[in-house]
Amino acid sequence: MAVAFGVQAALLLGLGLQRGHLNPASAGAGMRTAGWLLAVAGLGLYPLARWLTGRPWTQAEVFGMAPEPTALASLGLLMISHGPQQHMRFFVLAAIPVLSLVLGAATLWTFQD
Repeated sequence: MAVAFGVQAALLLGLGLQRGHLNPASAGAGMRTAGWLLAVAGLGLYPLARWLTGRPWTQAEVFGMAPEPTALASLGLLMISHGPQQHMRFFVLAAIPVLSLVLGAATLWTFQD
């Protein structure tokens, strides 16, 4: 997944360097709210979930180090920054985080965790 997220980072960087393509003001209110919830979940709440499972602090899954919180935060930031005429771009950029989340869920299901 590191390679896939590297590609995702390059795509986002390229898009961010183009003027006017990442504009938080252009997203709808519902999309912005859902995006902020996902971003906060990926950045803050996901690492704290380790307490619910009884794992030590050293096993916390954090943004940038583990795929699931990174994917959640990425999806949230994409939802915040895409406008109404940019649905196709959103779906292309969201494909890698969504596939990462599906792969993580399938892994947990396989291990019955």
